[in-house]
Amino acid sequence: MSLKYAATPQRMTVTEFKRASKILLDRGKATEGDFVTLAAYSEVYARWRESKAEVIGKFMIDTTIKDSNGVMKVVTRLNPLIKGCEAAESRVLQLASKLGLTPADRDRVKPTKAKLAVEVIPGSMLAAGPCASPKRRTPAE
Repeated sequence: MSLKYAATPQRMTVTEFKRASKILLDRGKATEGDFVTLAAYSEVYARWRESKAEVIGKFMIDTTIKDSNGVMKVVTRLNPLIKGCEAAESRVLQLASKLGLTPADRDRVKPTKAKLAVEVIPGSMLAAGPCASPKRRTPAE
């Protein structure tokens, strides 16, 4: 998979949501409750990618300040976006851990149970109505 995404944060959010939800669904570990956390994860991920792109090559920036004598001076300081990037990175890792997307947490998240499907056999009592007991099977059958 290419790490190059479209320029908009909304597109990055949607792309990451689809990628992560596919991983969870393929593992059989997705529940309806995970999608709120997954949406937050995708949004923070997009912010992290955007801030990281802004910071690349600009770790130190020049700013103009007044000293105690009122003289303007140019000083080199750490880019303030780095703190935001670090905070977003930390939050991405927390949310990924809760979803079981990190290698350490992959086995901690339990698989979801398969829903039972009702098989209707034409001509059976179930085809006439819900009075008969249904033959249950899992979707894998």
